[in-house]
Amino acid sequence: MRNLKKILLLSLVFVTSQAFAKNQNPISDVDYQFDPIKLQEAQDSFHFLRSYVDYYYLLIKQNESSLDTLSPLMKYSGLCVGDAHAENFGFLLQNNLEPLFTVNDVDDFGPCPVVLDIFRFMVSSKIYDSNLSIKNIFENYQNGLRQAKQPLPEILKKMKKKAEQDGLSPSPNKVKNQQFIREPGINEMNTLTKNLIFSKTQEALQMNLTRLDLVETTKQGGGSGGLQRYEVLALNESQDLIHLELKEEINPAIYPMATATIPDVRTKIEEALSFEQGPTSSPYYGVTEVNGRSFLIRPRFSGNIGITLNDQKNISDNRDIILHEAYRLGQIHSQSLTDKLSSYIKSASEIKTHDLEAEVDRFVDFYNRQFKKLSRQRANK
Repeated sequence: MRNLKKILLLSLVFVTSQAFAKNQNPISDVDYQFDPIKLQEAQDSFHFLRSYVDYYYLLIKQNESSLDTLSPLMKYSGLCVGDAHAENFGFLLQNNLEPLFTVNDVDDFGPCPVVLDIFRFMVSSKIYDSNLSIKNIFENYQNGLRQAKQPLPEILKKMKKKAEQDGLSPSPNKVKNQQFIREPGINEMNTLTKNLIFSKTQEALQMNLTRLDLVETTKQGGGSGGLQRYEVLALNESQDLIHLELKEEINPAIYPMATATIPDVRTKIEEALSFEQGPTSSPYYGVTEVNGRSFLIRPRFSGNIGITLNDQKNISDNRDIILHEAYRLGQIHSQSLTDKLSSYIKSASEIKTHDLEAEVDRFVDFYNRQFKKLSRQRANK
């Protein structure tokens, strides 16, 4: 009997060690050029992950054969958010001025295995808060897939109320006396260029606007760091002061894992707005070209309030926000998967949470170590 117990104990140790080894396989890195300005702007490994969106998809491509936990879900292709992380959600004012809680940015939207959205979301969230429950996040995501009703948590109700109060007006931190505040990073342009950009903006939106100010900017950090931007301040036909931003669009970061031809920018933006906001999206979205480069036109209302996790005083508030974001992501995926949805929900429900958490931790550890290594290298130069 004693020998039998010893054999069973050794077997358990062997199986456990094998499972541990399986989930601790090192992530195979890829050759990647990290933009030094983005790296300098990244404050921690959470912002590091956010800054190099395509790096995540290249890592997934490189390590696809070892992603055993995700493997059953990889065959379910839909339209992905692309840059899913906890600070890429917020309230966006719709055409009826109702704030909608959804994804903020549409730049990396495109066709890919939708599980890569929720996996990126879980990895980034756990980098931010190492004590987060992956089980709870994944369950909330599945609730969103099933379109189960879930009320806004109290912290988001407060944000929604503020979004309603702030409305369409531009941010007072950006605009004063119907002009943009000239901060560092804002550049002036010649009249000819201003006229061209404003003309293309009106044409794309099919609106009659009165121009008040127009400047050039470049964002330093984040996933869109280094890309060209133009800021337009105008009056609409109702004499409302409107701040619009033209944001340069490049190949969506999902390209390494794209499961279909990536659509042109206009189609991509239209599809993203359809799935992430629906038919009530603001009419101030559009697409245009300036000097051969594609630009997204988007409104910059004060009532468009994005999530910044560090703004919350209580950890519990951030966790409530993250759980609801996972739910909202599930809702978006439920529309993009169409006829594959029920099968995807079933496959997702069969994933063992312990294995999923181990897979998430594997990537969390990789990103933490990679950020430290690159930061040391930059400091030693």
